[in-house]
Amino acid sequence: MSRGVDVLAVLDRQLRDRADRAARYGKQADKAAAKHGGRQITADRMAEHARILLAELRSMRAPLIELRSAARASLAARDLTDQVMADERLLAALAAFESEDACAF
Repeated sequence: MSRGVDVLAVLDRQLRDRADRAARYGKQADKAAAKHGGRQITADRMAEHARILLAELRSMRAPLIELRSAARASLAARDLTDQVMADERLLAALAAFESEDACAF
């Protein structure tokens, strides 16, 4: 049987990695600017790309938390009223991932 994946843990690792890359590429661009008297366009672009990916990953964290919470609420519902409310919450959370703009992956 396969093991479950903690999506938030994976996302948090990606967030740390992208933040480190953005900082590292920015430092490379700064060093090149100091050494050559001009900005290194490649490092600047890589740093900007890492910052953009970091922002996209950060924007995914809150919807994932809501989706997980809504799924748990749906599973924990004990009467019909609670189940209907939990299912509506779950449908709304899932809808956030159905639009093309909501998910960068």
